[in-house]
Amino acid sequence: MSTRLHMLNVEWIPLYGLQNRFKQVKVEKAKHHWVTIADDRLRGYLRIVDKRAVYLSPAEDEGFIEETKESLAEPFAEIEELEEAYHEASRFNLCDTRLVFYSDGKVSTPYDQLTWFAGQRTVNRMLKPLNLGLVEDYDGIARVEAMVGRPYNLAKIRKAALLIAEGLHLYSAIKKAQESRALETTIAMLPLIRERIDRLDHQ
Repeated sequence: MSTRLHMLNVEWIPLYGLQNRFKQVKVEKAKHHWVTIADDRLRGYLRIVDKRAVYLSPAEDEGFIEETKESLAEPFAEIEELEEAYHEASRFNLCDTRLVFYSDGKVSTPYDQLTWFAGQRTVNRMLKPLNLGLVEDYDGIARVEAMVGRPYNLAKIRKAALLIAEGLHLYSAIKKAQESRALETTIAMLPLIRERIDRLDHQ
């Protein structure tokens, strides 16, 4: 196993979204086995698994790729909850669900979905014993991370999907609670603000 950290971007794509992204001959072959995609626009691996297509980006570590492909070749129920949680929490209403798999056994949401929130470091300390985190990235971006370890297999993929779905649910609940609290505080303080402005205007 390579000591260098590698990563794979993984997408679960609705079947209706395939025709605009992949050639039909590749889609037909992907119903039976993993297909290598290599054209001017895309490079990676595609396979249709149950109700979705799974697309993997390329990586230099071939063993990591094969291990991940084997782990993702079977359907698992947790993908539906992950999909729902992902759409609830995402700033973008995307039609596909994406995760990043790392060669150190970590799985995370991609960089671009979530934002920082007040109290995030305290929340992370509480989540750490669960091998789950709402990690502060850079530029105000946050990611949900789950550590499930290597080698990847179906059981670990299911656990990662469940952990990240729960992390996304938690993130959404925190954001909604903070927005609600901000609104309540603003409503409570508006009369005082107006009163002070009126008093100043009439001096």
